[in-house]
Amino acid sequence: MVALSNTSRISPHWFRNLIDNEFQDCEGYPGVRSPQIWNYIAQYQSEAIVFYSAYPNVTVKQVWKGQRVLKAFEQLLDEASS
Repeated sequence: MVALSNTSRISPHWFRNLIDNEFQDCEGYPGVRSPQIWNYIAQYQSEAIVFYSAYPNVTVKQVWKGQRVLKAFEQLLDEASS
């Protein structure tokens, strides 16, 4: 819950609107900007029993770095072939 509350303060405006648009028709949804949002989330949360990780042995930072390296390598190959 702490991590979510921290992200709500730093989330860009468009992200909060996206969340509101997605959940606006849910019964009792107070809106993401409401202080009652945490009570609403707590009321409906459930424990996850299954998790999926596309890259179980690497961090998100490592995945992002790999994507940057691949992009740079592809650019290098494109320049070499021109």
